[in-house]
Amino acid sequence: MTEWSHIHSRPDLSGVEVLHAHFLKHRYPKHAHEHAVIGLVESGAVSIRYQGARQQIGPNGIFFVNPEEPHDGVIGDPSDPSGYTYRALYPTPQFLTNIVGEDHLRQLHFRDAVVNESFLSDKLRRAHRAIEQHDSLIVCEGLLFYAIMSLLRHNGLAGAPNGRIPKARVAVRRVCDCIEAHPNGKTSLADYAALAGMSPFHLAHVFVLEVGMPVHVYAETIRTRRAKSLLKGELAISQIAQQLGYADQSHFTRRFKQFQGVTPGQYRDSARLYKR
Repeated sequence: MTEWSHIHSRPDLSGVEVLHAHFLKHRYPKHAHEHAVIGLVESGAVSIRYQGARQQIGPNGIFFVNPEEPHDGVIGDPSDPSGYTYRALYPTPQFLTNIVGEDHLRQLHFRDAVVNESFLSDKLRRAHRAIEQHDSLIVCEGLLFYAIMSLLRHNGLAGAPNGRIPKARVAVRRVCDCIEAHPNGKTSLADYAALAGMSPFHLAHVFVLEVGMPVHVYAETIRTRRAKSLLKGELAISQIAQQLGYADQSHFTRRFKQFQGVTPGQYRDSARLYKR
C-alpha cells in the first residue's frame, strides 16, 4: 500500500478546499491555520496534539482545529502498518460570506476538539464527494451549507474569541507583521529581536507565550500560505521556490507537502482544473 493525497478546489466555489489523503508515515510539523479546519477520519486511527492534550480519533470521528490554534499535525497509529485515510475541509471567510452571509458568520470556532456522531460524518462526507465528483455548484454549496450548519449547531462555540495574535503585545505584533510582509525565510531571529527591541532569547520566549508557536514555525506557516496564493497564479514553481527563499524546487516541494499533505504541483493542478 502506498501513500496518496489529493486536494480539490474550484473557482466557482470560492474560498474552500478539500483534502483527501492516505498516509503511512507522513507527519505534519507543528503549525497553525489562518482559518478553521474540519477533519474526518475514514479508516485507521489518528491522534493530534491540540489545546494541551493528545486527541484520539477513530474511524468516522470528526476533529476540529480553530483559527490560529497551534497544533501538532495528524499522526497515525504506529502499530498499524496500513496507515490511515482522512479528509479535511478548509473554509475561509470568503466562502462563509458567500454561503452563509457576511452578517452571520466570518470565522468558524468549535467547542470540542473531537466529535463522534455518524449523522454528522455522513453529511461531511457527502459534501466532500460532491466536490470531488464535480457535481453542480448548487449541489456542492447546499451540501457544504448543511454540513457546516449541522456541525455548528452540535459543536459551535458561542461568543468565539478573536484570533490570538492581535492580542499579542505590540513588539510581537511588529515581528508578525514583518514576517507576513517578507515571507522569504531569510530574516534571522537576531533581526526580529532587534525589531522587537528584545534579546533573541527574550523574543523566542515571549513569542511562544503570545502566539502559541516558535518564531520559525510561524514564519514557515506564513511562507506556506504565500506559496498557496502564488501557486494559483502563473509563476513557475521553480520561480515561486526562489521568490520564497527555498534552496531549490525540491526543497520547496518537500516543505510544502509537509505542511499541506500534497505537492505544489498537485495543489496547482487542483486550482486550475475548472479553469481548463
